[in-house]
Amino acid sequence: SNSTLGYILFARGDLQSARRHLEDVVHLYATHDGARLPRISPQDPLILSLAALLHVLHAMGDEAGATRVAAELDAHAKLLARPFESAWALSWLALYRLLRGDFTDVLSAAEQALGICKEHGYTLYQLVATSLEA
Repeated sequence: SNSTLGYILFARGDLQSARRHLEDVVHLYATHDGARLPRISPQDPLILSLAALLHVLHAMGDEAGATRVAAELDAHAKLLARPFESAWALSWLALYRLLRGDFTDVLSAAEQALGICKEHGYTLYQLVATSLEA
């Protein structure tokens, strides 16, 4: 999928291509009301794509774009109200805020993610949230 490819390209440092693929997912999701489509994987593709796109834009120096995507990621996770997607989004938001030096916001997002992880037994993301909280 474009979401997976976008993440892989981001990890490999091909930011421009990653951005294009991730923005395609965001566009397709919005155009086809993706939240109402049948799920083919446990995770919402918009949550995955926005989380990666947030860091791609930050790495490219597009802080206005990253700020916009951070708000979209937060809003979409709240709209879905699914615990794993919320923990995932909050963890990626906390990491972004850490990279920006927004330490108060890091702590808030990490604490929220940690609470969700403890409540639902998401041990891997509990470790992630704990490390971000520190």
